[in-house]
Amino acid sequence: GTGMSIFNAFGTHFNPELPSLNAACLLSYIRAFIVQADRLAEAHKVDASRKILPFIDPFPKDYIREVLSPDYAPDLSQLIDDYLDLNATRNRPLDMLPVFAHLAPEQIKQRLPKEKISARPTLHYRLPNCQINESSWSITAEWNHWVRLVERLSNDPEKLSKRSRLHLWELEHPFRARLRRLFT
Repeated sequence: GTGMSIFNAFGTHFNPELPSLNAACLLSYIRAFIVQADRLAEAHKVDASRKILPFIDPFPKDYIREVLSPDYAPDLSQLIDDYLDLNATRNRPLDMLPVFAHLAPEQIKQRLPKEKISARPTLHYRLPNCQINESSWSITAEWNHWVRLVERLSNDPEKLSKRSRLHLWELEHPFRARLRRLFT
């Protein structure tokens, strides 16, 4: 489990299938994940060792600004290029490289020739801790956090749009956002 080694930061990995592999669907999952990342980390009670080590680094702010922009509507090739331009690493809690390698293997191989990426038609979600060594632990709770926070939001375009705009505002106004949270 996660607590067994501070050097490995063992985590639970999910590979959720998507309802579609088009750019709009992929973008909705990326957006939903980004706006829910803090809530997911809190729900999963992510271990400090996993936060310190580079395996689940948050997405860079430039990438977040790009994908949450209301005007951002890329085709698949552009979505992949933007991901690689602003975020070319596997070390994210939501690693899109496996699905991108499945959909556009040459595009990924050309940009990341030395990276070991297992292409597959799924997302690669690696945020939750792994407590497999604890008899009371169940993967079900971790999966339910994903469904409740990401799946539902990614499939509600109106709510996702509102949450994306709010997240962008909070990114640009962190002090005001903190005050807003304190008083609401």
